[in-house]
Amino acid sequence: MNDHLIIRKEEQRDHKAVFDLVKAAFETMEHSDHREQYLVERLRISDAFIPELSLVAEINGQIAGYVPAKQYGIAFPFDVPEENCMIKILNPGAFKDVKGMVEYPQAFFE
Repeated sequence: MNDHLIIRKEEQRDHKAVFDLVKAAFETMEHSDHREQYLVERLRISDAFIPELSLVAEINGQIAGYVPAKQYGIAFPFDVPEENCMIKILNPGAFKDVKGMVEYPQAFFE
C-alpha cells in the first residue's frame, strides 16, 4: 500500500482530529499538564492566531500530524525543557541573524 502524505492548512473540520491527536501526543509526557489540546483550542480563537501557519499532515485522508508553526538564538520567557523547543531547519542559514524572545499570546496562560 502506498501512503499518500499531504501537508495542508488546517480547516475547521480538522479541529476534533487535531484535539485528539494533541491529547494523545502528550498523554504520557512527564513535563506536561496534559491539557495541551485545550491550549490549541484557545490559540485558535486568540488575536495571535495565524491560520496560514496552522498546518496538518494528512495520510490517506486521516489527520496524522499537527504542525503548530514555532532554538537558534531564541529565548523563552520561562524555563522550558530542551525537548520542547525543537525546530527543523529547512533552509540552511535561515536563522543566521535571528535572535529574540518568544512572546506567547494571553491564551497560552489561561
